[in-house]
Amino acid sequence: MKNLTLALLLFAAASQAKSGDLWESIADIDATRAAHCDFLGDVVESKRLGIFFAAEAVKIARDRVRREAAERGATHVLWMPLSSAGMVQTASGKAYRCEIAETD
Repeated sequence: MKNLTLALLLFAAASQAKSGDLWESIADIDATRAAHCDFLGDVVESKRLGIFFAAEAVKIARDRVRREAAERGATHVLWMPLSSAGMVQTASGKAYRCEIAETD
């Protein structure tokens, strides 16, 4: 039973590490380039400030947008303007799957 529990924990950790790699590879894109990509949907995430500073809350919300975009199969995100309501920071973007090479 101990071995099974250990195996499940290792599998879960490996799965998280693999999905973590995916969201970190999501690139930003502008509207001109996005026009040549497949639109996968809007992604919106909010983070309550709580003990976090506003910049940290925005970073967390943007990272969550990237994770959600990756789960949908996106390669890029077109960011929408950040919004703030009271103690909540909201990041939103449009998820795209692109076949284009990044040339900046």
